[in-house]
Amino acid sequence: MLPAENKREEEDYSDLMVDLQLCKVETVGALRTIIQKHVKEVIVEDKSTVKARKEKNSTLGTTADRIAKGVYFGHIGLVRMSLRREFGDEKFDELWGKKKKS
Repeated sequence: MLPAENKREEEDYSDLMVDLQLCKVETVGALRTIIQKHVKEVIVEDKSTVKARKEKNSTLGTTADRIAKGVYFGHIGLVRMSLRREFGDEKFDELWGKKKKS
């Protein structure tokens, strides 16, 4: 479902679980539906971010190897981008603020 090349060696899925709970995504099926709905758009955004990093000669938030492979976000990042698209910027920012406070 998510591109294998985006997978990072180490990703903290426990942190993503908190995001899913805050968004009330309670089943694998619900998560799968959200990802499938937005995957094409978030991959385009990922490629756009890679392009911007190359133009600025910047690896901020990633590594040179990942930029060379043409990927920026890991699977967690792609899922979070999907959640943001599903629930909207305002709602996601509100939930993210609650998470930081806890």
